[in-house]
Amino acid sequence: MAHALLACSGVVLRGLCMSFVCLAASCLPPDFEIVPRENHPVSIDKALLTRSPDQFQEILNCEPRTFDLSNAIVDADANDPVTIAWLVDYAQGQSVQPDLIGFRRFSFDPCTNPKADAGKVSTIEAMVFDRSVPPDILEDVDKLKLFAADDVTSDSVVWFVGFDSDVCCP
Repeated sequence: MAHALLACSGVVLRGLCMSFVCLAASCLPPDFEIVPRENHPVSIDKALLTRSPDQFQEILNCEPRTFDLSNAIVDADANDPVTIAWLVDYAQGQSVQPDLIGFRRFSFDPCTNPKADAGKVSTIEAMVFDRSVPPDILEDVDKLKLFAADDVTSDSVVWFVGFDSDVCCP
């Protein structure tokens, strides 16, 4: 009797396995789509900047001027790796590296910055990306300005700074 029960249960188990294999082989995909995660655009809230880009920044003494994005970067996607690049007096075709990468603050010292020229207006630009930027792109500002990839957004802000020659330290 025990032998008959074992034989019978073996047949049932084989039948269950065969029906599972048949079902698995002929399964249809689910009738819903997996929606990719939406990437909300990163932005710089200019009202939250410590120095307004709408006002000319005149340096009247030999002190560096600090530009700060710490509280002004707005990104609804809290886990986005933000990339920040700072550019001083960028002109297309220079193929140079950014002046600073990865920091939310940038200190511009007209007395020591080789790009600063007394009596002329300098531009300080901060670019923010909501993804990591490949190193070969970060090495060339021209490439960085043109950088576009799926699911990457960016924003930038420009300040205008000026100083006279008698302001700088010797």
